[in-house]
Amino acid sequence: MTVQRKTLAKGTLIKLSIVGGTLADYGRIETFQPPTKDYEVVEVPELNPVNDAGTDIDNDPTELGDEIMGEFSFVHYWDPLHADADKLDDWWAAKTEITVNLVTPHATTPASLTFNAKIKTLAPAQLAKKDYFKRTVTLIRTSSIVTAAPA
Repeated sequence: MTVQRKTLAKGTLIKLSIVGGTLADYGRIETFQPPTKDYEVVEVPELNPVNDAGTDIDNDPTELGDEIMGEFSFVHYWDPLHADADKLDDWWAAKTEITVNLVTPHATTPASLTFNAKIKTLAPAQLAKKDYFKRTVTLIRTSSIVTAAPA
């Protein structure tokens, strides 16, 4: 098996839509923290339990509970006067569930991550001289992550 080297953060395309809507290019992102896949650990009896005589007794294996819907954050180039900025603000205010599609910038073998989420935070970045407007968008995942070749 050959493993290809890939760069994900700079140049990754993000597509957003209301759930069930048509995904539209939203823009390139500067950096992002990929969404996690994590389970809640359920309390189980002690590991390696023994009876009063010190003899080992059977114990339950470690149990994993429901999936924890983690957060996903990205730094977005942002123009406060552009219609797309209003779209995120509107979705945030209405607590709208959206579909997120991340597409890697590789022409020959692109891949995508798709999941549903709600916008938790819209945090403008500190302004710097001769720099772009940016903001950090934090989403809470509301569905499982699907990995596939982009459509």
